[in-house]
Amino acid sequence: MVFGEGSCPAELLDVGHQIVEKCQGLPLAVVLIAGVIVRGKKKEKDLWLKIQHNLDSFVSANNNLEIIQLSYDHLPYHLKPLLLYFARSRKSKRTPVSKLMQLWMAEGLVDHDIPSKCSLEEATQSYLDALISSNLIMVDHILTEKSLLFSVRIKRIKVCYVHDVVHDFCSVKAKREKFLKLINPGARFHASDFLHHRLTIHTEDGQLHKKCVLFNSKMCSAGSKHLISLKVSGSFLNLFRIYTRDVKAIPVSWLNLQNLETLLINTEYSMVLLPRILKLSKLKHVKIDSSCFFEKDEEEDNIKSRILESENSKLTTLSRVYISYPEDTNDALKKFPNLQHFECITIPEDPSTNGDWFPKFDVLNKLESLFVEHYNLWIDDVFPNEYYFPSSLKELRLYGFVMIPDLLSAITLLPQLEILEIKCSDFVEYKWDASEDIYQSLKTLRLQVVDLSEWEVDRETFPKLEELILESCYKLTEIPCAFADIETLKSIHLMSMYREIEDSAIEIKKQIIDFAGEDRLQVYLADVLYELEAEEEDETEHFPITSLKELGLNDFPMRPALLSAIVALPELEFLEFIDYDFQRE
Repeated sequence: MVFGEGSCPAELLDVGHQIVEKCQGLPLAVVLIAGVIVRGKKKEKDLWLKIQHNLDSFVSANNNLEIIQLSYDHLPYHLKPLLLYFARSRKSKRTPVSKLMQLWMAEGLVDHDIPSKCSLEEATQSYLDALISSNLIMVDHILTEKSLLFSVRIKRIKVCYVHDVVHDFCSVKAKREKFLKLINPGARFHASDFLHHRLTIHTEDGQLHKKCVLFNSKMCSAGSKHLISLKVSGSFLNLFRIYTRDVKAIPVSWLNLQNLETLLINTEYSMVLLPRILKLSKLKHVKIDSSCFFEKDEEEDNIKSRILESENSKLTTLSRVYISYPEDTNDALKKFPNLQHFECITIPEDPSTNGDWFPKFDVLNKLESLFVEHYNLWIDDVFPNEYYFPSSLKELRLYGFVMIPDLLSAITLLPQLEILEIKCSDFVEYKWDASEDIYQSLKTLRLQVVDLSEWEVDRETFPKLEELILESCYKLTEIPCAFADIETLKSIHLMSMYREIEDSAIEIKKQIIDFAGEDRLQVYLADVLYELEAEEEDETEHFPITSLKELGLNDFPMRPALLSAIVALPELEFLEFIDYDFQRE
């Protein structure tokens, strides 16, 4: 557990056995003590002897909390609030790793000695890895459903959670240190509870509005001005900071939350108007299922007034904003000079009379991440006169676009772009000739549900590409061989792709081995869609990559030949069948 696959040094064996004996057979105690040793200098005998001595006063058959306290005390101070953050969730709650990291960043909990070359996301990942190695938090994988066009796809995601005893410790510690205020179902709470910076309310469905001063009073208590984090949980209540299910605008009383920094609103049916929300002066992160700057057919004077209300120089994240009115939207975007992450849905007015429907994102000169989902409500596509992207972009995700040459040219002009994702989009005549283009900084390219059959690439097209991801691109039959000449390429990921694509990926891997003399390209297969030969022509089936650990098979006959090939995979750990049809011979 401490040395992994290695062996324990002989001089540590005796003291190691004594530590295990003092843990009195308590599995959690053994795991946590191992975490303390791993975080320290695991080969220094003095550390082992110190832990052995301290265990005399900590361990009892019915008290794991003291062991957790010992492990907690050995945590670096910047990791302690990240552990206490688990107190805000219910016991045994599995939280997706990606969501947990976003919450930590949104709370401002990750700001300790970040190296200049290390992004906030990378620093957060390193903090998470440190807590995992401490054994205070655990990692698991769960299956989840993800909607994709008109189908549902089952995905396996990574989640984190803490042992129930660790959760008890975090709850007590968080309360004692006034890290957060926790209110459980059935408990009474009052306006004074909102004096805390972080408030978590666990409530039964439908009960919150009967109890909470914030939801049933005409004016929010002045005490709530101190609140920077509000979480309410229940099967119909799922939010971070503030929750509303079916409203058009937030209550005026919520404007008293002047220290609020992050707001997530889950709505089922409503379009939330943004201006009032954005008046919260310290608001940095806003994520709403559906939002807009102004309503359709709203009078021009009202639109101008809403734009003036919207100004917020602190806002860095704004997601899922519906955009239909280009000119007024461009004026609104100028009100957020520090915006770094933006997600929007464009629904142009009748484009036959207006080719200027694409928003002028270039006014956001600090924008690093942009997601644009495009809905065309008209029979014919009328393309915008020009595409406007800020040169500061590092990540661009496009959904529902026609990838015309003008759009692709605009993307090549982005000097810092590292991640490009194109989803549910079409290439003109199913062709992408990128042989004369250069995406100078691109490291990750993802194509998902893209209509593309002919793809031309030169060795200089993606000079810094590290990762190629292809998913459900059913017209594509070959990966351009020029990818073998990209020296930075580290991995190719294939999901729901035909056998020809798999073969071309393997061929690229072989070319790199033959010409470069090194096996530097990793090819990952997940949910690979195989085109099986007719049984009378080919009775055998095999997987060229025998190191597969995960395999998902989606919606095609499971013949004996394929099942035999699956059985022959020596390292397979996870197997998933979706919409399968086992045929008998």
